[in-house]
Amino acid sequence: MMYLDSSLVVSAITRETDTQAVLSWLERQSADDLFISEWVVTEVMSALALKVRSGLIDNDTRSKAKGGFRAMRDQGLHMFEIGDAHFRHATVLINSCPVKLRAADSLHLAIADRNGASVCTLDIEMLGAAKALRIPALSPLQ
Repeated sequence: MMYLDSSLVVSAITRETDTQAVLSWLERQSADDLFISEWVVTEVMSALALKVRSGLIDNDTRSKAKGGFRAMRDQGLHMFEIGDAHFRHATVLINSCPVKLRAADSLHLAIADRNGASVCTLDIEMLGAAKALRIPALSPLQ
């Protein structure tokens, strides 16, 4: 099982430097193995709104990206349910991580860890934290 974080999803639905590599990687994966969470949905929507506010994309492009995200979900992304235990586990990870770990990333790592999934991300700092915490993680770019 692979848990896709928001950095990977945003790259897949908008034009970024790594978009082609991410899309190629996603095409090679089994849809049965791809998971996200409501936290990913929240972060993706936040990233798209930030891109609009920053002038990187316009509202029409954001609407198309949202449509692309809906299509990804409809074509086979599965959803991990999250609850209080995931937030508590994220706190444990923050307190035990020897390297920089942002709260949002700790929640992604906790969701993947509690579900026995590998984190798939473009975030180098999250990859480093996962390695330090011995949580399976990978980047489609490596």
